[in-house]
Amino acid sequence: MFVRAAQRAARRDPGAVVWAAIVTVVYMGATIGEAVGRIGQPGRMMTLAANMFAGRFDVGPLTRMNDIVVVGGRNYEAISPGPVIPYLLFVPFHALWVPAHWIIPAVLGAVAAGLALPLARRYGPEGPAAYWLAALGAFGTLLLTQACLGNFYYLAQVEAVLFTFVALIEWRGKRRPWLLALAFALAGLARPTLLLAAVPFGLVLIYESRDRLHVALTYLVP
Repeated sequence: MFVRAAQRAARRDPGAVVWAAIVTVVYMGATIGEAVGRIGQPGRMMTLAANMFAGRFDVGPLTRMNDIVVVGGRNYEAISPGPVIPYLLFVPFHALWVPAHWIIPAVLGAVAAGLALPLARRYGPEGPAAYWLAALGAFGTLLLTQACLGNFYYLAQVEAVLFTFVALIEWRGKRRPWLLALAFALAGLARPTLLLAAVPFGLVLIYESRDRLHVALTYLVP
């Protein structure tokens, strides 16, 4: 079923398939180039995720105390919760604890870069110009470097860009309240200030809707 859907998508929009392939190659290649010779111990977020599975929320002993709060002799990371959430998926797979440091930002960054094309098509000119705009967003901004350096501080930025792109694309599409709200909520988990952006979008969405109560409740649930 998935293969057939992919084949139909390729026939319907071959340019998007080529774009996705280019993004994947560039982001994975850049990440591998950065990771070679630098893979060591599990990163701080991976350690925190593993500790959370064990019922603890500290990051254990540290040599660098950036953004650390010490309470009762334990070290706690003072950071938004967004960056640690993807690492929870890797906790059962001990062999992936070290490469997760590189895999997670690269994959999320590549997805965000892939969304640069539909974003450009919705807000920019049609035709080849959309690809130039998408290329600028995917390869000409800090998204590429932040996705490929394996840094959990940068991961928060990557997540914020990814879910903001989702919200903006949906805004020029079907404007489903639950999806818009979910995108802003996930972006807010990475960068809490992005929750402020949900307010004007929500107000416009409710104002333009016929069933304002239903839309308001749906928007507020996430």
